[in-house]
Amino acid sequence: VGRIKRRKDIWKAGLRIAGANLAVIAIGNTLGGILFSSTGLENMIFGALGAVIVVGLTLTFLPLIELSFPVVSDIKLLELQDLNHPLLARMAVQAPGTYHHSVIVGNLAEDAAEAIGANPLLTRVGAYFHDIGKMDKPEYFIENQRDSINPHDTLSPSMSALVLLSHVTKGLEMAKAHKLIPQIRDMIVEHHGMQLIKFFYLRAKDQEKPGQSSVNEDDFRYSGRKPRTR
Repeated sequence: VGRIKRRKDIWKAGLRIAGANLAVIAIGNTLGGILFSSTGLENMIFGALGAVIVVGLTLTFLPLIELSFPVVSDIKLLELQDLNHPLLARMAVQAPGTYHHSVIVGNLAEDAAEAIGANPLLTRVGAYFHDIGKMDKPEYFIENQRDSINPHDTLSPSMSALVLLSHVTKGLEMAKAHKLIPQIRDMIVEHHGMQLIKFFYLRAKDQEKPGQSSVNEDDFRYSGRKPRTR
């Protein structure tokens, strides 16, 4: 179950365990001459029950293990990919363009992760949440703008850059408030790396006047760390 996509995959694994148990017990019963006896039947029943108990223990204790140790199962990720998650449901209403963008990026990123042997489910879920910080000021991001109204037209380049840069820190705050797993928080922080917001940086350079201090490139650069994993 290292790469499950549905909860029923755990039960499929349980059926395989039951099949293996029954095959081994049947061999043992045959060698012992008790294959068709009541004891042999009892052995077979307990072998099948053992597989059911394993599945039950896995589903019961996995959430407790995830709370106690820095591990994330695909079962937890399956819960997070639910588009009815409070953050995603809010984003669909407050920033519908960003919501659509995130879902599409999730599809693309999942295929890319599959191709390079990374965790496709984790990648998809991370893509869903990577831009949640845009909900703070959705109208300042082009995918949410309507009727050709762009608030950046009335802002200085430095202020525009500040608004764009803030979506990473706001996203991290929201992720912590909703107790999203550390791997998703990392994706929020790292998805722009230390990229330069080139459009507004160049606009600021064009508006430079003689005698004024030169535009500082670091003011237009994301402060998040560079991505550390594939």
